[in-house]
Amino acid sequence: MMVKQTLGVMIVVSGFASAAVAQPLPEEAGMGGPGRAFRPEMIESMATELGVAEGVVVQIRERAYKADQEAIKLRAELDTARLALRRLMDEDNPDVAKVMKQVEALGAVQTELKKSRIRLLLSVRELLTADQRKKLRRLAIERMRGAGPDDDDDDGFGKGLGGGRHNRGGRN
Repeated sequence: MMVKQTLGVMIVVSGFASAAVAQPLPEEAGMGGPGRAFRPEMIESMATELGVAEGVVVQIRERAYKADQEAIKLRAELDTARLALRRLMDEDNPDVAKVMKQVEALGAVQTELKKSRIRLLLSVRELLTADQRKKLRRLAIERMRGAGPDDDDDDGFGKGLGGGRHNRGGRN
């Protein structure tokens, strides 16, 4: 009886694990779609507000395209690694060592995908002045909140954040 229960639990856990590894991680989504740190159109629209020269915009666009190419390849590797893990987990008696090795391989590709995105962010950062980076952070926060620079809110945090973590004064 105990063996049947244990086997049943292993089958259920294996099924959940197979489904879980087939799903992309939320942090892979990024801005502009899976794995895309920047969309050239977004950069261009913000460049005007930031006062970025056209030559710099061209450099950013080119770096973003190269990063997208790399991310596409890495996502394909990631999908392949997920499939291999799912196949191992679908076996009646998965070899734990093989499963763990595949988990490591999957993690290595995920790490490389994140590093690729960070390399892009750092390479774009080096093209911007300190003032432009400051403005970029402010604009990004405003756009994430759906607030614009003409927001009536006088707390400086835009719509929806009054009383939240940015405004510890507790405005209701």
